[in-house]
Amino acid sequence: APGAGAPAAGQPKAGGTIRLDLPADPQNLNPMFKEVNQQEIVLGGTYLPLLRLEMGEQAGYTGSKILPFVAEKWEMSPDATQVTFHLRSDVKWQNKAPVNGRAFTAEDVKYNLLRFRDEKVSMARFIVEDMQDVATPDAQTVQVKMKKPFTPLVTYMAWDKALFHPKELVDANLLDSEAIGTGPFMLDSFQRGSVWRMKKNPDFFMKDANGIP
Repeated sequence: APGAGAPAAGQPKAGGTIRLDLPADPQNLNPMFKEVNQQEIVLGGTYLPLLRLEMGEQAGYTGSKILPFVAEKWEMSPDATQVTFHLRSDVKWQNKAPVNGRAFTAEDVKYNLLRFRDEKVSMARFIVEDMQDVATPDAQTVQVKMKKPFTPLVTYMAWDKALFHPKELVDANLLDSEAIGTGPFMLDSFQRGSVWRMKKNPDFFMKDANGIP
């Protein structure tokens, strides 16, 4: 029988280790060029899109639901040429140099959307190639203006091809070799050909009933 201090059956318990096999090392850690399984395993819990998709039983098995994530709500204009995203105020970049745990803001979204559109290696380029302008009225608000109606924009902001990264990594020429996002897992250390270690992000914005990320 379980001891007095053991969690009830089915009740999640904090802690533990999970080990996964990688068929090969990721070629690089650039989230704009994420296209192989091993890169997905390393980056999937580090970098996040603005929204998230719910699939399977919770979505009725017939499709998917778009849910809040880094952006807590959004509105589309009646003519489908503009989407306004409202960001959570408690999202931070992971606490690693050179970003050092600063707040994730509308300027980060604008910076990434422009890179998605303008960088040739961007896997998200097709999403925003007809983007006309990005406005940031305040730190938590982003207005994306398209040249023509584009209703899929909201759905694409939940895809893993639109992952947001900090400007500091680009400025320091570290985007290919370091990973710093807003997700629940942080890249702790790695040795190519041997092991990649991730650890829990203690500042992740989504928390359980006890306030634990």
